[in-house]
Amino acid sequence: MSSALTVISKSGLPQESTYPYAASNTVNGKPSTSGICNTNQLIQNSKKYTPFTYNYASDDDLRSYLQIGPLAVAFWADSNFTSYSSGVYSCSQSAESSNINHAVLLIGYDINNNWIIKNSWGTSWGESGFGYVTSDSSGNCGIGIEAYRLFAGRLFTLLSLTLLVSAIL
Repeated sequence: MSSALTVISKSGLPQESTYPYAASNTVNGKPSTSGICNTNQLIQNSKKYTPFTYNYASDDDLRSYLQIGPLAVAFWADSNFTSYSSGVYSCSQSAESSNINHAVLLIGYDINNNWIIKNSWGTSWGESGFGYVTSDSSGNCGIGIEAYRLFAGRLFTLLSLTLLVSAIL
């Protein structure tokens, strides 16, 4: 995720409508050209984005960061994760950075403090593409090990000042 956000910060973003999600972009088992990045479709320097990384963020920190917007988070999709359909998911054991093998979008938390995620595997996975993951550190699949977001220039400056003032106080 870090490399992708660095490229976006330098090159810009394509419109989401340019590359609609399709669960399978293959022809005869090989990637097709449909959905492959077309650099002519990039929004060159439309905004200056700054990638920001949170490492080993606490649950309280993640909840605070979610007040600004969703986070891309590193995630351990253990062998049972692919068959998740509903309820609150708990990984089979505590995740370490070496277990990370997937990325999901952390979009919030429920009244029981379970994490709400959006997965990239289409609407047939989970609850129409979304899921709940326990916030218990022994089963939370590594949420918080690495979390990322992009900030537009001015918002990043405001956040940096807020974090600096919080650190001083």
